[in-house]
Amino acid sequence: MARTKKDAGDAGMTMEQAAAADAERQAGETLQMTEAEADAKFRAHLAGLGGPQMVGDLTQGMLEIVDQLMKRHGGMKKGWKGLGEFDQKDLISRVEWAAKELVAGAVSGVAANRFASLPAILDTLNIKDGYKVVLKAPINPDVLPKLGASQGKQVVLVLADPEVFARHDPIKPMKDQPALPGVPEPAAQPGEQTEPGNVGGDSPLAGAVH
Repeated sequence: MARTKKDAGDAGMTMEQAAAADAERQAGETLQMTEAEADAKFRAHLAGLGGPQMVGDLTQGMLEIVDQLMKRHGGMKKGWKGLGEFDQKDLISRVEWAAKELVAGAVSGVAANRFASLPAILDTLNIKDGYKVVLKAPINPDVLPKLGASQGKQVVLVLADPEVFARHDPIKPMKDQPALPGVPEPAAQPGEQTEPGNVGGDSPLAGAVH
């Protein structure tokens, strides 16, 4: 309903100030709707990336890019297949680690939903007339004021587990691939995949995992 001079006077504002306040409110509501739509689209996009296979799909995709870069810019006509077994294993381990970090960041960002968030370790949990939770987290100056202001108030603890998206068939190097001339075999990396896996048949890396 349109404001009158009396309405503006009652609110202690001129007609111009009232109109400016209305415009600001409408702009804020529009921004919230736009952000909500963008967030919904991002969630849908994230869900379509591969679901629980997200880390595996992302790892495979990055390895395919490496394969193409080797062929086009690295002077290696065989690309991935031109690498030795230990080189392939080392590269798989490093790329998968990067994929897990990216997925963990995406899951945390979506779970926070633009609210102030505090990534933490659940240290202790006591159950007696409810839950008593103790969290351990590094000091974050940006979150600390909001965290202090929330003490004694109702908050929501979201249990966002990126490991749900990390389960996938392991990718493994081709057996008995010789090392590149003059290149020492790399040391074993933590969390290396050793069991046979499978990637899409259209992938240039498909022959490396069967």
